[in-house]
Amino acid sequence: MNKKKFLESLTNKCNVEITPDLKIIAGVSGGADSVCMLLLLNEIFNPDSIICCHFNHKIRGVYAERDAKFTENLAKKLGVKFELAEADVPLYAKENGLGLEEAARKLRYNFFEKIKTKYSNSLIAVAHNKNDKTETILHNISRGTSIDGLKGIEYRRGDIIRPLLDFSKTEIISICENYGVKPIFDETNDDVKYKRNMIRNNVIPYLKDTFGEDFENHILALSESASLDSEFLQRVTKESYERICTAQYKPFFKITLNYFEFLKLDAAIQNRLIRFILSQVRDIDKKLIFPEYTGIYSDMILRVRASTETLSPGKYIEVGLGVLCVKTSEDIYFAHKSVICPTGKITSSIEITQNVIEKGSNFKPLKNEMVEYFDADGLSELYGIDFSEKIKLVRNDNFDCEFHPFGMKGRKKLRKFLIDSKIGTFERAFTELVTIGENILWIPGIRRSNIAPIDKNTTRVIIIKYIP
Repeated sequence: MNKKKFLESLTNKCNVEITPDLKIIAGVSGGADSVCMLLLLNEIFNPDSIICCHFNHKIRGVYAERDAKFTENLAKKLGVKFELAEADVPLYAKENGLGLEEAARKLRYNFFEKIKTKYSNSLIAVAHNKNDKTETILHNISRGTSIDGLKGIEYRRGDIIRPLLDFSKTEIISICENYGVKPIFDETNDDVKYKRNMIRNNVIPYLKDTFGEDFENHILALSESASLDSEFLQRVTKESYERICTAQYKPFFKITLNYFEFLKLDAAIQNRLIRFILSQVRDIDKKLIFPEYTGIYSDMILRVRASTETLSPGKYIEVGLGVLCVKTSEDIYFAHKSVICPTGKITSSIEITQNVIEKGSNFKPLKNEMVEYFDADGLSELYGIDFSEKIKLVRNDNFDCEFHPFGMKGRKKLRKFLIDSKIGTFERAFTELVTIGENILWIPGIRRSNIAPIDKNTTRVIIIKYIP
């Protein structure tokens, strides 16, 4: 009966397609929930398909060592692979300004993800149960939650599955007893200084005594209703994202939001859109800053919304964890600090080719902002026959140098030209120039110079292609 219920949870609720090559990375603490999950997984999968992973948080001293040894012995008894990692969570929490529980979760899931990279076609299984879902909803309410917080814990999010969500604590303990396995009891579970423990041990029993045993079922029914509403709103949010947002990779990774279109959205979708954008921002190593929305709080969203109205172009606010919200004259964009600091070598390049054309042939260059054309004889006259060797791609470090834009009388300070072209503060630091000698020949994607333009008398064309 338990195996059938667990299998149904895996396949229908967690949407897992069980195949011979599927690997399950099971997070096992040694407590009843994760032990029960490992035992049931072992009923369905071959032992070679299961990787039992234990993370030692270094919080509970000798008890933590006991838990690790217990889990390792259980994995050995079941014949499944075992992976162990440990870290000083209190130290990590202090160094990164995180709460102990948040720091532990972050390091634990980093470990699971690292193991996942070793196995193709793998999923991470964690052992949240039915009671945990109720606790999570109440915990979210106590912090001030949106409708998403009323969903509680999901059966699946990405490659993380929770196949025990249909099992109560009573069922879990009974299953462990039937297998003859006595799990470890975590002494800290009784410590009500931790908010979740206080909800589990004090709040829920009080609410059941006051409103009846069905209170928990009513909370779970609320969760189901909230999930349906949330799915609809999320679908509308993603449609809005695709319509008015753009992910750009040059000169650095940023997500640009059309400010005027944003203002037309309903406030509920505005909040969700900001939250969704923040969940997509990446650092210089291409890692998500707020994976699966972790660490995004309502006050951050409110600050962003307020800044869209109060910030002047070129100004920005730091949303959190190094993510910046930058206002330009036409839009807003989000990027991480690590990617908007112009360090390291230029990864772009240029390709120079020559084309001979017949005089008077009325040559017409193709329109492409990544390609520009110059009169080769004009360049040769100005810079010598070896002029092509003097053409370089550089990152600008002197905004006071002068530029003579094509079609414009006279010269301009580069800084003034970029500002007039609505190039933002951070983008200007990344501006790449095609130069010849001491002069700016072309600013790729923005404007060419007045140097050696092609005309009806041109017979040799130099073609420069910018490769971002």
